[in-house]
Amino acid sequence: MDTALPRLAEELQGPWQLPFEWLDLTPELDTVHPALVADDGTLYRGNGAAGAAEREVQAAGRVPGRRFAWAIAARVAGREHVLATSSFAEDPVKAWLAGQGGERVCWLLRVERRPGEPGLMVQRGPEPVSPRQVLEGPADLLCDLGMVLCRFDRRAFGRHFEAVFGHPVPGEAREWIGDHRLRFEAGEMGEQAFADGLLPLLRLAGPDRGTLERLWASIFEAKRSTQALLRRLAGRDEVELVVVSNTDPWALRGCRERFGLEDLLYGAVASYQDGVRPKGEDASMWQRARQVAAARRGAEAAHAVAIDDIRTYLHQALDAGAATAAVHYRHYAQFQYQLRRLGLEPGPA
Repeated sequence: MDTALPRLAEELQGPWQLPFEWLDLTPELDTVHPALVADDGTLYRGNGAAGAAEREVQAAGRVPGRRFAWAIAARVAGREHVLATSSFAEDPVKAWLAGQGGERVCWLLRVERRPGEPGLMVQRGPEPVSPRQVLEGPADLLCDLGMVLCRFDRRAFGRHFEAVFGHPVPGEAREWIGDHRLRFEAGEMGEQAFADGLLPLLRLAGPDRGTLERLWASIFEAKRSTQALLRRLAGRDEVELVVVSNTDPWALRGCRERFGLEDLLYGAVASYQDGVRPKGEDASMWQRARQVAAARRGAEAAHAVAIDDIRTYLHQALDAGAATAAVHYRHYAQFQYQLRRLGLEPGPA
């Protein structure tokens, strides 16, 4: 992969907002895995482009078997730009672009490698290019935990429990968890009460509590690309990141310790804490997060972006005035595009 591509992409995408953008799917790695993302969240990857990418990105669409690449062709400020997921597509796209008219315009192209002339197909375009929005002043990022910073699968608890203790989770324990988990998340049941109620039903004793807590949090898996992006954003002097999560103390502690998220989870607002109610009931968690960010900075920010995978929670934050903008999280590539569209550029890697 041409190491100059990120620089060329920034020359185009830094000052200009396109309806589709080039990006690196794995910013946490030294190797670039290129793709294009469109304004509707659709992800376009050339063959082999997502070998090391997150599972959420791999699941965003099946890569066809024939060798092809995707490319952006743009003409702005008197210059022609070509960004492609594979180098073989660059020359045919440049030749094609030279024959097109228009200024401040761009296209999305698919280029197929085949004997003779490469097959070139216009997927979208011509579409307008506009100056990129620049965020003026400080901003708060109010970010969900589950399915944004970390994905989770509650079924994993049963699999991991049986692997460690040699017997499945008893039916009465599953039922008890179903009846009490949300109370634990809401802070209506403390850690000791939750442990005292659950341990006997799992046929465990007091000394097993530490193992149980680790298994409870083992349902989570880190989203490395999203975490890398948010660390770069939080590294900017004018940005404060506060995690806002419907979660219990075991899960939050487990994510912090297993994935080294002390920096991102510092000052997190969680549903079990005193003085707030879970997202879905009211906007008190979003409002608390704004207060946490203001206390760190010493002043309230004019901009606050709520980030969540559940739309209704975002509507709550906006309706209550706890956020000025919202990003509905679908996958890392779409997430990066939407943040850039709001003028939130990450700091240096």
